[in-house]
Parts: sequence; C-alpha cells; structure tokens
Amino acid sequence: MNELERMISPQLLAGDEKAVVTEDQEVGYTTRLLLQTLFPYQKQESDKVVRQSGPLKVTAISANGLPYGKYPRLIAVYLITEAVKRKDLPEDEARRIPLGASMQRFLSDVGITSRASGGRTGSIRTMREQLRRLAATTITVERLYDAGTERSTLRNLGLFDSMDFWVTPDPNQLALTEPYLELTIPFFHEVTENPIPVDVTILRALGKARAIDVYLWATFKKYGIRTPFTLSWEQAQSQFGPEMATTARGRADFKKEMVKTVERVAQQWPTAGLTAGPDGLELTPGQPSIPRRAARTKPKRTLR
Repeated sequence: MNELERMISPQLLAGDEKAVVTEDQEVGYTTRLLLQTLFPYQKQESDKVVRQSGPLKVTAISANGLPYGKYPRLIAVYLITEAVKRKDLPEDEARRIPLGASMQRFLSDVGITSRASGGRTGSIRTMREQLRRLAATTITVERLYDAGTERSTLRNLGLFDSMDFWVTPDPNQLALTEPYLELTIPFFHEVTENPIPVDVTILRALGKARAIDVYLWATFKKYGIRTPFTLSWEQAQSQFGPEMATTARGRADFKKEMVKTVERVAQQWPTAGLTAGPDGLELTPGQPSIPRRAARTKPKRTLR
C-alpha cells in the first residue's frame, strides 16, 4: 500500500476488535473516501466539487451532474453495505449489486419508507436521477507537496463500471430481470478492505444530508481521538457549509444551522458527546455509534 492509499484508507478495524451491536441497531458501512468527498446538499450547476484537508485534495466530477442531498448518501451506504456482505463471493459476482426486483423493494432497502411514487417530483424519478449522477462519478485524490518539491501523487477512482436500472409503471411490479449496479474493482476493494461501521437506523432517522454528514464524521472521528477534539468553526464551515458565504452574516447563519444539526444528531445518538461550542464542533472521546470491544480470546485447547 502506497502513502496516498494509507492516507485515504486507514485500517480502522485492524487488530482483534469487533463491533458490539444492540438489538435496535442495524449495521451498515461507508468508506473514508466518500466522507472526504461530501457531495453538495443542493443541486448545483457545476459538475465538479473540490474538498481540501491539509495536503489532501479530493475532487469529484460527474458527467451527469453531481449527486446531491440525502439520497446519494443513503444509496452509497446501501451499496457499500451490500458489497461488504458479498465480499466472500467470486469478485465479479460480488461487485454486481442487485437493486431489487421492484422499485418499492429497492426504496425500502435503501431506507426510504414512504410509498414509491412517480411524477416529476416523485421518489422514483428522484432516485433514478441520483443513481445516474452517482454512477457517473469519478473521484480524484491528490497529495499536495510543498513548493519546490518535485513530486506529484494522484489517484483516480471511478465508483461504478456499469448500471442497468429501470422502473415499471407499478412500483410493486416485479421486473423480468433484476436491475443492478456494478462497482469498479478498485472501489470494491476500497470499501470491502476498509469499511467504516455506521448505524443505519440513525442514518434513516436523521433525514437531512448535512446531519448525515456530521453524524458520519463524528462516528469516524471517534476511532482516532483520545482527548477532547474541537473542529474550529472555520474548518466546520469549509467541511459542512461550503455553499454558505464566508461573510460575518454567512458565518452566523452557518453556526445557527449547525446548532440545529448537532441537536438533530444528538437526538438520534445521545451518547455522541458532540456539541456546538463557542470555538467550533466539540467531540469527546468514546465509542463510535457502533461500539467496539476487544476480542482477545485465547485459542481453544483441543483434546488429543
């Protein structure tokens, strides 16, 4: 694994730890690559988004326009979770993720509980559009070096190789063949080798794209902090509010929005230890939303 891959894909679940899941939790997975990309919250004219954190620059571009809002985030978690479940299958089969024989079933699997509907603003049209945008997305990760350093490090990663998705007039009608979306080999390896556990029950309940991003950031951050951590308001706006103005009014509006967002996350994850403080988003050490425990068991002795 090269330096850039180590930066993108830390082995979060290395060692002998395993998740502790309660009865009211549903475990799903995401990947750090998508946490760093953060698709727009609303439709935008540009087909490109750029995020930079320190020396790491992440650019996402889509020929069909960038995915936006909560749906691509829910879809991505669903697809990554299915890939993790299928990782022991032959690779070509495992990468081909079924989307359900009916739209109603797919929406339910993704976590959208309202009945599938057609029309210009219906859930079927919205889901199909977001799938098209997501399927055409390519992410470029670049390591930036100091001026004068004669080195460039870059990785292009397409998310999906192919997609065959359609809808029938009746959302409950079964299709003759099942729609699918096929992950690229590099993306399949990324998500199955370095999955980040998340609580799907929380994701579905949050309902807002920004709240989903803050929740995913907080549960991921819990893996690495041992002392209280503060994400400054400037850093938080760059990450969770790049569409808002950096004027005094814009910064004030962002803080108000984040206070509501943090409250929304805390309602669904009361033990998060996440607050909107005077200096930024404050996060205390502790377990991620899917807790882990050491599984250091001695090998069983066998009778001879």
